[in-house]
Amino acid sequence: KIGDTGSPIQVHRKAVYYGECFPHESRWQLLQQFDNNHPESEMNFKLSIPYYQQSYDFRKTSPNYQNYQDELDQEVMWHHYEQDDALTRRDEIAEEREKFQERLQKTEHEYELAQTEYKALEHEYKNSSETCIHKENELVNCRITMSRFTSEATDTGRLINSRY
Repeated sequence: KIGDTGSPIQVHRKAVYYGECFPHESRWQLLQQFDNNHPESEMNFKLSIPYYQQSYDFRKTSPNYQNYQDELDQEVMWHHYEQDDALTRRDEIAEEREKFQERLQKTEHEYELAQTEYKALEHEYKNSSETCIHKENELVNCRITMSRFTSEATDTGRLINSRY
């Protein structure tokens, strides 16, 4: 069933006719699309050989050639667009992979910065811990000294009080 205008529409950048089947004269255009200038894959070439063979067999043996030919056209177009979808998906996956690679590099860089900062903080902490221990020792020594002076002062005060 061909559309009213019979003019081509664009699907996946290829000419496709309105309706469920292609007019006979567009069939060779369809085959040329499969054969020419499609560097995406060898799938087009692989589809066209069985297409030619089946088309020849239908014409030679079938009284309902046009019906069989239309079914064959639809099957070939389905495979062709399925391939385009797969190629598009492959490109999308490649883009996603590239984005993941960029994110990975960014994350690795951030990790390296965080690791460097961690090591610096760890070193500072160790130094401050050593400083704290040293200061605590100084405090203990000061307390001991103060205690000693307090004892001496007390003893001296007792001596003064006892003599006078």
